[in-house]
Amino acid sequence: MVYVTRKDVYCVIFLFISTVKGAAQTTISCGGGVVGQPTVLSCSISGSITQDIYWYRYNTTDAENIVQCVKLSPESVSACVANRALRSRYNVSTELQPPRNPSFTIISVTAEDLEVAWLCVDKITFPDRTSINEDSTCSLKPGQTYSLSGSTSYGIRGGGYIFTCQIYGGNLVPSDIIQFNRDSMSVCRHVLTCLSSVPSGRYTCGCINGNNRQLYLNITNIQVTDAGDWTCGDSFNIATSQAVTLPVYYGPENIRFEPTSSSITVIENESRTVTCSADCNPPCNIKWYKGADTTTASGSNGLLSLTKRQHAGNYTCQITNTQIPGSLQSKQLMVIVHYGPENIRFTPTSSSITVIENKSRTVTCSADCNPPCNINWKKGSAPSGSNGLLSLSNITRQQAGNYTCHVTNTQISGSLQSKQLMVIVYYPPTITSLAPDGVGNMINEESTVTFNCSVDSLPSSVISWSRSQQGEQLYSGSQYTIPKAICQHTDNYTCTASNNIGQPVSKTIPLYVRCAPVLDHNQETKTTISLGRGETGVLSIHVLAYPLPVYTWYYQLQDGSKQPIIEFRTRQKDDGLSSILTIQDVTEDDSGTYIVYVNNSLGTRSTVFNLVVSSEDTSVDGYSSMLGVGIAIGLGISVLVVGIATALAWVILKRNGKRFGIKSVKASDQRVVKDSDTLENITLSDTPHVYDQVNTAVTNTRDTVNTSVLEISSTDYINTSTTSSPYEILDKQTMDQQPNTYQQLSPYQNLAGDKN
Repeated sequence: MVYVTRKDVYCVIFLFISTVKGAAQTTISCGGGVVGQPTVLSCSISGSITQDIYWYRYNTTDAENIVQCVKLSPESVSACVANRALRSRYNVSTELQPPRNPSFTIISVTAEDLEVAWLCVDKITFPDRTSINEDSTCSLKPGQTYSLSGSTSYGIRGGGYIFTCQIYGGNLVPSDIIQFNRDSMSVCRHVLTCLSSVPSGRYTCGCINGNNRQLYLNITNIQVTDAGDWTCGDSFNIATSQAVTLPVYYGPENIRFEPTSSSITVIENESRTVTCSADCNPPCNIKWYKGADTTTASGSNGLLSLTKRQHAGNYTCQITNTQIPGSLQSKQLMVIVHYGPENIRFTPTSSSITVIENKSRTVTCSADCNPPCNINWKKGSAPSGSNGLLSLSNITRQQAGNYTCHVTNTQISGSLQSKQLMVIVYYPPTITSLAPDGVGNMINEESTVTFNCSVDSLPSSVISWSRSQQGEQLYSGSQYTIPKAICQHTDNYTCTASNNIGQPVSKTIPLYVRCAPVLDHNQETKTTISLGRGETGVLSIHVLAYPLPVYTWYYQLQDGSKQPIIEFRTRQKDDGLSSILTIQDVTEDDSGTYIVYVNNSLGTRSTVFNLVVSSEDTSVDGYSSMLGVGIAIGLGISVLVVGIATALAWVILKRNGKRFGIKSVKASDQRVVKDSDTLENITLSDTPHVYDQVNTAVTNTRDTVNTSVLEISSTDYINTSTTSSPYEILDKQTMDQQPNTYQQLSPYQNLAGDKN
């Protein structure tokens, strides 16, 4: 605390001049004393210092040694020490005392200190108390007191503030000066005459309403430098008021972030903090708010912790000085959180997709990323798509496989993530191979044959088997086995594959079973034919055989011999597995037995046909209409003449034992019959005998003829279908190798082993 006193009222100075011979001369100075406040006593020494200097508190009956100052030399004293028992009340500076001006401080003046005399003498003078002049003492006299108060408990920077100084007691005179001090420095002084105040910068002091017991100090535009301990008192610092501490409040000002940017980037799960601060006194209340929500704080004490993507957004730092109304200030911060890639996903969502070949499909790869990730597709190491889009246009089966979506956040090192997609390409079946296990598609009778059908398709195909002569399905599976092949198994076999992608596909392969000729009971072979005269006779035979057979037709004479048919009215047409003998304009003479020999390298069979021609002329339909009798008669005469001529020619030839016809070839030796050959020249011994009995009782009538059929093979097989034969395609390939001009003979003559 700082205090001032009035020199002529509160401080009585006595000068004591020691008259003791050889003693130092001392002058003591006492100020006024205010109970409870400190005061300083000073002593000035003159003359030669021969003894220690003492401070005494003296009344009429006793003198108490308070302080001893040790002589250092005739010119100075050294340290001064307070009485041990009284050190709590009296303070001597530990600093080196002035050489000839020792002093001490009464820490807190008591009423006892005001009622005694104080002495400053050397050791020689004090014992001889009778030699001390009474006027050589000084006493602390009670002085005025001061009380200082402020307009508020604190000042606000930039505002105003008023101190009031109240003076109590004492004997003030108008010429006295009262001053206001900040931290013991005088700021404003005013004479108690209470004249008009003159501002001193931002400070103005004066009397309140002319009352010199009440003074004011007005501070304008208060600053931080005005903060401190303020007192008021007289200009001599004899007494002062108790200090009043003035705090200066301000802020919030200079709001700032640490880090300093107005935006911050955070990598998720890597904790970051932002500190909001400002210049405030007292410290401000600082809170963080996210977005427009000012009810829920996101951070306190100016600290904002950021770790998750949910923390991204705009934040507001709000700062309030609770001691200053309306002081709310704020500043915004943008928080960007980088994260990902996470939750890599496909659209469509499956980890595999199925595409039909030649169709198009797209797949989108995406992920949770901020900022958006760099997304690329690869198949193996080859790029297949970018920007997250995998486009599969007109896809081929070669494009099937695993594709990898690579996702990278370029703002986060080591963030590469990936996910695989399986692309399955469905495509229709393709039959890659179809073959039986026989050589050249040929097998022997009673052997086992297995067909193998290899199919390339996805998904796997259903494989079924069928054959030309049996339309229904034979079997399902990639293999079809015939455990014991017979002649009837010769056919076209078809493998059909279907997987519901596109159309079913089929592939056909022929199977040839080596066998001697047998009748094809699946087709009708009529061995008894009855006709009227003039009609066309048709004799046909249908067989199964491989290699394809050769057909030779004979007419059996009445003596049982066989004559090749060379009649100009006849025509033989062979067609692989069938042979047709056509006789134009038959007569009774054409009646009789016809024999056909069917021969291949594995055997020969024969079949007997019985042709019966009636005498009734059916060549004229009966011109009985009234369209012209003359024309009818003319035509009748013409027909009669031609008929007679023909009959005569036939009879003549008949008597000579010859018939008109074409030359034929035996199937066994493949040789051509010459014109000079007779029936006797063509012996059946050249081919396997196929029958022994022939009914020779055949006449040119409708008599019944033995139609027994003698075959070389022991068994006839019956097929179940009348569909076309696979041999038709190959027949034309071997026509040039046949020894006659029959049409469409077997193509198998080209194959190895057929000539055996």
